[in-house]
Amino acid sequence: MEEKCSEEPLHFYYFIGRLNPPHVGHLTALKTMVELAISQGSKALILLGSGPQKERTLNNPISFQTKARFIQFKLEEMGIPPDSYIIEEMGNPIGNVIEYVLNGIKEKYGETTLCPLQIDVTHVAGGKDEDTIKLSFIHEPVKKAVLKIAKNARVSIDTLGIKPEKSSALEENMSATEVRNHAYRCYGTSGETALDCFASKYGWFYKEMTPLILEDILYPVITQELTPDQLEAYISDKTLPKKKSEPTAKRAKAKGRKTKRKGKKTKRKKRRTKNKRI
Repeated sequence: MEEKCSEEPLHFYYFIGRLNPPHVGHLTALKTMVELAISQGSKALILLGSGPQKERTLNNPISFQTKARFIQFKLEEMGIPPDSYIIEEMGNPIGNVIEYVLNGIKEKYGETTLCPLQIDVTHVAGGKDEDTIKLSFIHEPVKKAVLKIAKNARVSIDTLGIKPEKSSALEENMSATEVRNHAYRCYGTSGETALDCFASKYGWFYKEMTPLILEDILYPVITQELTPDQLEAYISDKTLPKKKSEPTAKRAKAKGRKTKRKGKKTKRKKRRTKNKRI
């Protein structure tokens, strides 16, 4: 049976970011990407990363669940339904993007196809130069993977940089670093409650999710029991504070277990020595 080929190109769009926390620039890029994908009959992929070993630090405090929930909330507010895009937690970015593109091809043509397809893959990023080039290593592996199941395909992989919008509510462009630092200052040195302090500057954007965003940002502060001085030091030199050492009680308990095991070994050794003499 002859394979039915379509002359219409297949389009794939993806965005990769940590979004710690999401801000105006992120949502501008996501809205543009999803609308482009919808206009071309595609479903965009939003890949959300985290810190090393997924540890929530002062640099990377926001959980995947909160990021995904907030993105859905803001995109719905912009008139974009949640079934028009995919949100995933990033594992291996190359593997994640390959799986997304191959699943889209297989959905239309099956496991393999000899159709002379035109496949356009677009990485949507922020407008900064480093944003548009730092993930370009993904392009070649994606192209190779596509050609394994669509041997006659013409594959185009590009990056589209979306310049961040400047909000009328702020004098400067919104940045994730400044949002975090403002939350840390509100918690550490403000005369008002942390929530009131944070909401007075960013509540217009985070709206009813402002308390949750602030709670996530402050998670490492509270769990590590950081002091205002430690937070100011982090804001000044961007150096993460050292983790607290293991509590004394736990260390003592562990040492006790070790001593106990050592005592048992010594007793066994003495018994063996005594038996040998007999």
